[in-house]
Amino acid sequence: MPDGEYQAFLRNQDYTDRQKIRVFAERVGIAPCISVCCLLHDKLIGFISYSSMRPSFEFSG
Repeated sequence: MPDGEYQAFLRNQDYTDRQKIRVFAERVGIAPCISVCCLLHDKLIGFISYSSMRPSFEFSG
């Protein structure tokens, strides 16, 4: 995602709002889970709170 777009999103939007995260992701052409991962990496949102916006995987052994 373009860093300038991400920084503008952080400055101008409520980045804790799930709908705003989805709209931002659609606007810049990425999956919402990528936005969530960036926000998590930057420690701006809690890990558990946004788990529904991240894909889940099942591993078979």
